[in-house]
Amino acid sequence: MQTDLPRLHPDRLSALTALVLLAFGLTRLTVLPALPLEATLLGLVIRVEINTRLIMLLLAAGLAVAGADWLLRSHPAAASLRFPVEHWIIPGLAAFSVGSIVTRLPLGLALWVGLALGAALLVAVLGAEFCVLDPLDRRHDAAAVGLRILSYLFFVVAVFALTSAEMRAIFEVPLLFLAALGMTWRLLRLRKARGEAWILALVIGVTVAELGWGLHYWPIPALREAMLLVLAVYVAEGLLLAAEGDRLPARRGVEFAVFGALALAGILLFT
Repeated sequence: MQTDLPRLHPDRLSALTALVLLAFGLTRLTVLPALPLEATLLGLVIRVEINTRLIMLLLAAGLAVAGADWLLRSHPAAASLRFPVEHWIIPGLAAFSVGSIVTRLPLGLALWVGLALGAALLVAVLGAEFCVLDPLDRRHDAAAVGLRILSYLFFVVAVFALTSAEMRAIFEVPLLFLAALGMTWRLLRLRKARGEAWILALVIGVTVAELGWGLHYWPIPALREAMLLVLAVYVAEGLLLAAEGDRLPARRGVEFAVFGALALAGILLFT
């Protein structure tokens, strides 16, 4: 029985959290010249504008990724890590998702509450990644459940940020595909080998991209579109995991069908 469990280094954790929050704050203090980009692809004019907010969100995500690797390297089991890309995905997604909300909040109490909550969520996801690093850690199962919950929370925020940006489908759909692919691959890696997880995640990513392409042209609220896409990811992942050995037990199939129907009804009624 483990008596002295490894823990995150508090100084490193606080320094990383402060740097990510600072990147959010710089969005309001720094004004960089917008960089419009334009290209022609198959006769279609593609225009993109890189602005201060996008740069700072990408900076925050990059800091979270680098910081997650820095923190994980202090784990006793880190000697076996070669290229721990799966441990970078959710922290990067967390920083981008939290930043997309916090940078929209007005100055005042709402902003401070958002920053505090964002810092707490970032610390939680880093702690979960640290605990799942060692499968023999007695905190592993609880941390894996927490990481799954946090991943879906950050994913729905990221998808909502994409769907509410009113960008063209040629930009939105590939980003949805990458977000679904990355998140589901990370979660599948908790239970599957690297190669098998890639295949299943690719199936889910393509499914979400096709669904997102269709929903993009429907006149529905951005929140409803985001919730429908997240529901699709959740059901698809659950069905693929339940179908061990190429067989889906009838009971599990009924459970997912009932849950999917109830969730779909709730989304359509309340969003």
